[in-house]
Amino acid sequence: MRLPSAVAGWLCIPAIYFLGKKLYSEREGIIAALLVAVLWPTIYYSQEARPYAMLILLSILTSYFWWDLMQSLRYRGELPRRAAACYIVCAVLCAYIHYFGLLLVMLQGATLAALALDNLRKVALLYVPVALAYLPWL
Repeated sequence: MRLPSAVAGWLCIPAIYFLGKKLYSEREGIIAALLVAVLWPTIYYSQEARPYAMLILLSILTSYFWWDLMQSLRYRGELPRRAAACYIVCAVLCAYIHYFGLLLVMLQGATLAALALDNLRKVALLYVPVALAYLPWL
């Protein structure tokens, strides 16, 4: 019962490293990975049979792919297919894991729509599959 949480907690370390490296630099990625490895919330949630460690991992992954989408839409006006597909999968899983994951995805969508006003159609194309995949849960 605890194995999925333990694996997700372990995968949080390289995921936060790559997110920190993408947002800032390699040094900040290493610091973030070190903090995730030693701070009590990730260790505690990695030992539980609840989905909180998976929520942390999926939140990191959605933020990682969301950053690529935001940069591409804002500065190039295009939607990279690979990052969009990965984001949709991670966003749907994050929304299904916990309602805080759904809140994160909704906030990311609102921010993306506000930052890429001239590309609202592309933003809608990104979030329509997420909404359709979440409808059966409702």
